[in-house]
Amino acid sequence: VHDIFGGRLDVFVGRGVKEGGTEDAVITGQKGVGVFAKAEAAAALAVLMSPIITTQPASQQVAADGTVNLSVAAAGTAPLGILDLVGGALVIFGFLFETVGDWQLARFKADPANAGRVMERGLWRYTRHPNYFGECCVWWGFFLFAAAAGGWWSLCSPLLMSVLLMKITGVTLLEKDLAGRRPAYRDYVLRTNAFFPGPPKGGS
Repeated sequence: VHDIFGGRLDVFVGRGVKEGGTEDAVITGQKGVGVFAKAEAAAALAVLMSPIITTQPASQQVAADGTVNLSVAAAGTAPLGILDLVGGALVIFGFLFETVGDWQLARFKADPANAGRVMERGLWRYTRHPNYFGECCVWWGFFLFAAAAGGWWSLCSPLLMSVLLMKITGVTLLEKDLAGRRPAYRDYVLRTNAFFPGPPKGGS
C-alpha cells in the first residue's frame, strides 16, 4: 500500500517539477514545488515501523547487539480487527480521492484553453485541495493500522501531516497570496471549502 501511495507522489510531484508547476496548482501556470517531502518521510517511518515493533515480544524483536530483527517482528499472526478494517477503508478512500483529484487537475492543465483559469470542476468543486485531503486520509488510515498493533504512540505522525498540509506547507503556503493576485481565485475561495469537502457555498 505504501509503495503504491509513494508511486502516486512520484508521478504527480515529479510531473509538477518537470513542468514548472506544483502538484496542487489549481491555476495553470502557477510556479513552485511542495516542500514537505522530508517531514512526510519522517511521519511515514513512525507510522509504518510501529506495527513491526509492536506485533512481537521485545525479546524476539531485538537481537543481542541491539538491532531490530525485522523478519521476526513482521511475522505477527494477529487477526484483523475493526481498526485494521477502518484503516484499510480510509487508506483506499484517501488514495482514490487524491488520485482522482490529481488526474482531473492534470487533464484541466493539459488543455491550452484553460490557461490562467481556475480549476473548479469535479472534486475541485467541493474542496480546493482534494489531493491534500485525500493524502491526509491516507495517513490517518496508516495510523489506524499502527494503533491496531498497539502503536498508539505514532499518533504524532498523522497529526504532524495534518498540520503541515492544512496550516504550514500545504494549503497555507500555496494560497499565501494567490487570492490577492487572482480575482477569479478569490471568488473560488469564497465558494469552496479549503480542505474538507462540502457543497459549494451559495449552492452554486
